[in-house]
Amino acid sequence: SNSGHNSFCPSHSPERMDSDGKGEAVNDTLEEHSKRLGVLAADFAMVLYKFNRKSNNSGDRVKNFRQELLEHSRTLREMAKKVEQEASKLREKKETDIAKNDGKHKRSNVPDHFVSDEPCDKESKDDLDKILKSQPETVTEFWKNKYEEDAGRNWDLFYKRNESRFFKDRHYLRHIIGDDIKKLLARRDKKENNTKTTLFEVGCGVGNAMFPLLKEYPQLHVLGVDISKRAIELIQQRKDYKSESHRCKVWVCNLVEDPLPVEVSNIDIGTFIFVLSAIHPGKISSVLKKVYDCLIPGGMLMIRDYAIYDLSQLRFGTGSKLGENFYVRQDGTRTYFFSKKSLGGMLSSAGFVVDKIEYHRKLIRNAKKGIEMKRTWIQATAYRAQK
Repeated sequence: SNSGHNSFCPSHSPERMDSDGKGEAVNDTLEEHSKRLGVLAADFAMVLYKFNRKSNNSGDRVKNFRQELLEHSRTLREMAKKVEQEASKLREKKETDIAKNDGKHKRSNVPDHFVSDEPCDKESKDDLDKILKSQPETVTEFWKNKYEEDAGRNWDLFYKRNESRFFKDRHYLRHIIGDDIKKLLARRDKKENNTKTTLFEVGCGVGNAMFPLLKEYPQLHVLGVDISKRAIELIQQRKDYKSESHRCKVWVCNLVEDPLPVEVSNIDIGTFIFVLSAIHPGKISSVLKKVYDCLIPGGMLMIRDYAIYDLSQLRFGTGSKLGENFYVRQDGTRTYFFSKKSLGGMLSSAGFVVDKIEYHRKLIRNAKKGIEMKRTWIQATAYRAQK
């Protein structure tokens, strides 16, 4: 499996119970299983590596390796099943307690969605930091390198499973960059020299941002690249891609390793919509520099992505942490969680003039269960300097 030992590990840690100790035994058991599973998975990775190196040899040695692999696989499956059973018990207990206390639950007065200079409430920061520090970094260098090498393949498998069904169309983009697009279109109309207003989307996926923008702004041209060959094939099969082929074009491109397509130049607006986080944090600045170089002087960059203390970061469990604020999901795809400082530093090192970076915090409520889920995203705009 390309996703390595993590495919046997739970991708999210359970929410801790706020009761008077009820369920602590279940929680402790679950954590113990998770730790053992992570260690065993690392052992499994080493055995697999040795087996691959020795697979060309014949005789008892290969048979012994094969037997070791089978035993590790069985043990991993059994432990994963136990983890899931304990997690299920914990979830049921949590839901039962919530149901009992449903009448006591009071709706928060915090707005559902607001912009903030901070990624979390000050009174919660210490507790959230403890959760992040408690997440063990158990992934071996072998698998870290493997996830990097297989980044494109893992996203191909993602789109093979989900096709165009996973992400919703991003109609909200017109509220974020709509005014900028309108100004550019109006400016180009005044010039009357047949110049195009072009938006370049890095990580275009299956067109969830591209097609709403093309529909909203009939004079806009959109170019896109994605690391996944499967995603690009899905875009090219869409009727609206074929009907708008005179003002949109996409390519397979891994910006970490590949140069931009020759046609990607003189770009007015560049976008990264939940894409930068999938790149190794040590390589983000070089990717940003490639986009910087293709923008016109004064060209704009817009970024929207995951921020530190987002609920999805807090839920990662054993076998998921690759580095500080950097994780691997169960399917082998990776995600990084930005702070204003980290994103600002990356933009500046690529040459951008940073306009603004802000946290967008959203409270998702489930009134029936009495649950409030806190999501945190980061949004930034930056520009290429005028000559």
